[in-house]
Amino acid sequence: MYWHDSGWAWVWMSIMMVAFWSLVAVAVVWVARSLRNPHGESWSAGPPARTPQDILSERYARGEIDSEEYRRRLDDIERHATR
Repeated sequence: MYWHDSGWAWVWMSIMMVAFWSLVAVAVVWVARSLRNPHGESWSAGPPARTPQDILSERYARGEIDSEEYRRRLDDIERHATR
């Protein structure tokens, strides 16, 4: 019954089994990530870091500091950033 088999059938079956289960694993991971991130945003550790200029602009927008202090502090930040 098996005298026509060259003996390599088990190798091909093993390779195909590993390939099949690898594809299944990749599909499961892809679906899980798609469900966790439905809108396609990039994966990041958290919100983007705010720069000192951003924080200063927010304080100015809230009215915590006036325009003179805003300009003075912004110049100070830019002067220290170039060092």
